[in-house]
Amino acid sequence: MQKSQTARTALRTFSGIAAGVALFVAANVFVDTAFPGARLDLTEDRLYSLSEGTKTVLKDLAEPVSLRFYYSEQLGRDIPAYGHYAKRVRELLEEYAHRSGGKIHLEIVQPEPFSDEEDRAVASGLQGVPIDQTGSPVYFGLVGQNAIDDQEIIPFFQPDQEEKLEYDLTKMIYDLSTPTKPVLGLLSSLPLQGGPAPGRNPMAMMGMGQQGMTPPWLVYDQLDQLFDIHVLSTDLGHVPEDVRLLMVVHPTGLSAQSEYAIDQFVMAGGHALIFVDPHAESQAPSRPGMPPLETQSDLPHLFQGWGLVYDKDQVAGDRIAAQKVNAPGHRRPVDYLAWMEMGPSNLNRDDFVTANLDRVNIASAGFFNKAEGAKIDLKALLFTSLQADSFPAQDLQGMPDPVKLLEAFAPDVKPFLLGARVQGSLSSAFPDGRPEAPEQDSPQNSSSENPGDRATQVGPGAHLAQSTGPANLIIFADTDVLHDSQWVQRQNFFGQAMALPFAQNGDLIVNAVENLMGSNALISLRSRGVSARPFEKVEDMARQADAQFRAQEKELTEKLEKLDAQLANLRRGEEGAAAGLLTAEQQKIVEGFQQEMLATRKDLRNVQRALNEDIDALESQLWFFTIAAMPLFIALLALVQAFWQRARRRRSLQMG
Repeated sequence: MQKSQTARTALRTFSGIAAGVALFVAANVFVDTAFPGARLDLTEDRLYSLSEGTKTVLKDLAEPVSLRFYYSEQLGRDIPAYGHYAKRVRELLEEYAHRSGGKIHLEIVQPEPFSDEEDRAVASGLQGVPIDQTGSPVYFGLVGQNAIDDQEIIPFFQPDQEEKLEYDLTKMIYDLSTPTKPVLGLLSSLPLQGGPAPGRNPMAMMGMGQQGMTPPWLVYDQLDQLFDIHVLSTDLGHVPEDVRLLMVVHPTGLSAQSEYAIDQFVMAGGHALIFVDPHAESQAPSRPGMPPLETQSDLPHLFQGWGLVYDKDQVAGDRIAAQKVNAPGHRRPVDYLAWMEMGPSNLNRDDFVTANLDRVNIASAGFFNKAEGAKIDLKALLFTSLQADSFPAQDLQGMPDPVKLLEAFAPDVKPFLLGARVQGSLSSAFPDGRPEAPEQDSPQNSSSENPGDRATQVGPGAHLAQSTGPANLIIFADTDVLHDSQWVQRQNFFGQAMALPFAQNGDLIVNAVENLMGSNALISLRSRGVSARPFEKVEDMARQADAQFRAQEKELTEKLEKLDAQLANLRRGEEGAAAGLLTAEQQKIVEGFQQEMLATRKDLRNVQRALNEDIDALESQLWFFTIAAMPLFIALLALVQAFWQRARRRRSLQMG
């Protein structure tokens, strides 16, 4: 009787498990068939959800767009990670086509070796990659065309760029749907568009091909894909009428006439994006002997006239946001106040430009303030913590010492404004009208080989003393935020140049340009998350212990210097043959200091040991809660269920 009851219980259990498995498989097959694009996105940045920006772009499509997705199945068979990613790309493309209302035509192509499809893929510019000994290339790319045969491509999809997948696809469709790009006027003394390496004579580069030439900055490449960039002469007489946004970068040596041209462009309702710098590290000589370049930039007439305060001789530093560097003569990395990693707490979450960003790197930045009595509205975009201080830009010339900067650090208990939006009614910085130009700089005596430069010399018309409407400017007190070294690493993938960002500087700049241009469609989905997520608690602990360590280290160093001075005085007082000897009293002084020095060193070791113990304990807790806790919890539930079932069977047997 008992064996029969046990057998029936086991049979029911097995049947229930089998039915559950069958139901699970059937549900998955049904969902995969009926809802192929459906998914539940539980990621913090919602990386797998179609953003509102993408929906807006698809809704506003005016012309049809054709997409050809090339994928070699051999790639997925040999490298499963690419196979999973290909499925993700295909599902997302199918969702784009579904939401476009028939405006997007999607074609899936499998290019076999030596086929017409492979020839078409190669002709379109896709990247073929050999993955086996036969050398036959595989393809994993996308080609897009619009109604007038403009073409955009993604040469080869990379799984490690998945967080940018939606942005890349939407930008391709956006570019194809808007073949006429708005004009961005660029006035810069920095070689954003590439050219001779800093410190070289351009005439000496003739006949040398690409040797000694710097490539375009990645920020310039990104802007060039979205806008029609017109590079303007720094000898500016008038901003061309087709320029929708003026971008001014590191304006060094601008004449009053050039500042007046910028002023009148803004007074007429034009938007401007301005970058100045108290110490542009991209302009600092990379090695001894190179000619110095201008590292400071300012727009004194404009800033003063518009109600802004900016000191080109002062740099902001932040202890909380400081990046760690290796300093000569120090075993441990130290905080370099001039290099800052700006996190979410340093970015305005209520502004389109910075709302979706998590990390921006800057170097040797200045800061802005609102002038007393100014009527403008200065809205912070990028700012330091309360643990910030300012120091002379001169301290960063040559080879700056991070430790000396730390020793002189005295927090001002207020945030420094590194980037801001300027809004409101502006008065012209030139109330008396156009300033007179020196005879040698007058437009009629100037010449230019570039017709675009000559166009800037056309007269602007009547002087505007007030802005015709509310101004909208964005200003940054740093130009190194644009440089590749602060946010991107370039790599080579089978001859194809790849840029792997480790910060979101490029997104910040493109967001600002698009916002001032009046288009926010792509901002909501650009770089919706970064892979680097530092342990802020651990960093705070390390920073506090480091501050204590530095204080004790400084004290020990001062004691050593004091001992050296005492010994020198003692030896100078000795005479004759005993000149190099110490008296018993002097030897006692030395021994006493040595004991104190050993005790201090022991304290230093205790500080480091306590720091490591706290960090190790926190790391163990994180490991337990993120890795071990869930399996243990499930195991505990299984044990509870097993005991409950056993107790239930016993009760049923007793009742039977």
